[in-house]
Amino acid sequence: WSAQLPVFAATHQVVTIDLAGHGDSGVNRENWSMANFGADVAAVADALQLEDIILVGHSMGGPVALEAARLLKGRVKMVIGADTFSNIIDWDRRDAVFFGDGAGAILLKATEENRGFVGFDMNTDGSGRDGFTVPAGGSERPASKETLAQGLHCFQMDGPAVYKTAVKAVPKSIGTLLEKTGISIGDITCMLPHQPSIKILEEIARRVGLPWDKVKTNMDRYANTSGGTIPIVLDEAWRSNEFNPGDHLLFAAVGAGWTWGTALYKM
Repeated sequence: WSAQLPVFAATHQVVTIDLAGHGDSGVNRENWSMANFGADVAAVADALQLEDIILVGHSMGGPVALEAARLLKGRVKMVIGADTFSNIIDWDRRDAVFFGDGAGAILLKATEENRGFVGFDMNTDGSGRDGFTVPAGGSERPASKETLAQGLHCFQMDGPAVYKTAVKAVPKSIGTLLEKTGISIGDITCMLPHQPSIKILEEIARRVGLPWDKVKTNMDRYANTSGGTIPIVLDEAWRSNEFNPGDHLLFAAVGAGWTWGTALYKM
């Protein structure tokens, strides 16, 4: 993809959209919300009259992009999830081993059939902005000799806070989504989650009553690839021919900010 980008840019209109996410100096990060980010992306695309759209996201960017794709009714052709955590890891930290580099992409097309994305639930709590963050290097705290010397361009994580937030917020989001769509947890064929940790995923599954064998994981091979996790685990499940028409796939993610959300897809 990176090798083809100059060619693509020469023949297409390339637009980057900053929706007041992490590190913007003019934004009160404690109060910003991504609950309507999918609608915001769709509104910007409409205003710019964009067609043949490719959306790229981080760990929560995937569900946001997929919601935007639903709203834009066939104009989004691809959603890409990618992260290179090796660029921001402090290799002296114990939690360095939890993260990896990865990328995946999903091709999309509109359909009138009784399948596709059924519903979404997106949430934000900006009070957790420091629970998982890169303290410096952005507009909020520009790079300097001091920030480099202090290692502030590497990510910092409050592990207990991540766990506490994830195991409370994600099950609640799943419950809200299932209530919205009229689907029961027993109807879920499998959950294809972002991969924060096995312990977090086990507790989420326990709290919503989903058998562990229905949770797809690949942390033992790739660690947490952040934005790459959901498309990679989806590709692995797809290649193994595990899905049948009518199956319900549950996507779930939690990320920095705090941000979290879920999506339901019918095969």
